[in-house]
Amino acid sequence: MQVNLICYFISLVVNFFARNVFLQQLGEEFVGLSTTFQSLLGFLNIAEMGIAAAIAFLLYKPIYNNDRKQICELISVFGYIYRIIGIFVLSAGIVLSFFLPNLYPNTNFSRIILYFGFYSYLCSSLLTYFVNYKQTLFSADQRNYEILGYYKAMTVAKMIVQMALVMLTRNCILYFLMEVVFGVIYSMILVFRVKKVYPWLDTDISAGKRLIKKYPLVKEKVGQVFAHKLGGFFQFQLLPILIYKFVSLSLVALYTNYTTLTLALSSMMSSIVTSTTAGVGSLIAEGNQEKIYNTFKKLLAVDFLFACIFSACIYKFSSGFVSCWLGNQYVLDDVVVFLIAVQFFFSLYRDCVGQFIAGFGLYGDVWAPFVEAGLFLLFSLILGYQFGLKGVLLGPIVSMFLVIHIWKPFYLYSRGFKLPFYKYWLLFVVHLGINVFSFLLSSAVLEILEHYLQIANKWLSWFVNASVFFVLISVLSVMFTAIIFKDFRGLLLTHSKKFFRF
Repeated sequence: MQVNLICYFISLVVNFFARNVFLQQLGEEFVGLSTTFQSLLGFLNIAEMGIAAAIAFLLYKPIYNNDRKQICELISVFGYIYRIIGIFVLSAGIVLSFFLPNLYPNTNFSRIILYFGFYSYLCSSLLTYFVNYKQTLFSADQRNYEILGYYKAMTVAKMIVQMALVMLTRNCILYFLMEVVFGVIYSMILVFRVKKVYPWLDTDISAGKRLIKKYPLVKEKVGQVFAHKLGGFFQFQLLPILIYKFVSLSLVALYTNYTTLTLALSSMMSSIVTSTTAGVGSLIAEGNQEKIYNTFKKLLAVDFLFACIFSACIYKFSSGFVSCWLGNQYVLDDVVVFLIAVQFFFSLYRDCVGQFIAGFGLYGDVWAPFVEAGLFLLFSLILGYQFGLKGVLLGPIVSMFLVIHIWKPFYLYSRGFKLPFYKYWLLFVVHLGINVFSFLLSSAVLEILEHYLQIANKWLSWFVNASVFFVLISVLSVMFTAIIFKDFRGLLLTHSKKFFRF
């Protein structure tokens, strides 16, 4: 978690400066071009969704039992599957490249830049399938931090070199070339680290076709996880389109200004959550049900705290930030901001339940993501027609609540924990009550303090108010949660010293 957070903030700062440099030196059209290249490859890479997660689940047990033979066989199967996907992505990428002039008919860039840029991103993407697939073993073995630092270092170094080259030469070819160069360097480092950490790892991709028959769960879990990932992918892509359909293109831009903030916080939250995923899988592989459930309650409390605190800050201060950043004309209605905050809360709060579902390998409900997507589309269309933007945003809130926050916990409790479902709702209601009370108390205290904090500068006023509120709600929420929940109190006392000693 420490490594993830440090790398996240370093990348965030460097990316902020890099984006400004690229916009100033190469222009908006170039930044848009590179972004759309990545989006196009994102659609090609949809075939990969779920495979790494499925293989990681299957690795938990042999890693716990130190079964090196089975680990080698599973990584061989993984390499075989990834090679097939890599060939598909390469073939689809080549076919897609024939249509680049049609996709960018009005661009000022030459065809050389178009093709060089596209193939640079394509080659960088292919390294994952042909070389970097073994890094999944680090993730499943709770050692992802050992390579994460190298990956982030390469990413930061790449952006710094790209900034320097762009400022000195304004050469687009050199910018794209660095994507491949640093991708190859990272692959070489990864290969070296794999040999050093796992010298016994002996994989044979050519044997993967034979070995896949030995592990029928691979195909089953890959298909199930793919279905779950696919449902979420299409929902994410559809929301801006629906806003445009029922409201206007300008409101899409206003909405994305707010989602820029939520995505930044989501990325930070993801860097925290992913650091415990392999630990959950290892714990479940151990098989101690009481220990598993106690750990779930601890992580649920942490998840709830982060989701509530971040959502509360989005609701109270995102409009102020947008006003300072872009101007009052870009601020959305308070009800819309509240719905964005609720949607954000649901999207964050799903992580803990999702971790344990992944740890148990409970992917059998392949219908769930499509029901969620169907409910999302149905409610967004009906409510969007009636209430505009507010109605469109109610669609994902209703669908997430019904599927992610009712069905998924029920599925986990009945199939994984084998406990009555009311225990989950009891936890949910108590945690919600704690955080709502902390929110109301923090808001009241801030309102009193604002009479004494008369700051003329708009940015400084926003920063002081937001900081005071963040500290207040964090302290109150953590304090009340620790008082009421013994498991969380033990977690807090045990790990606080270790975390801050880094």
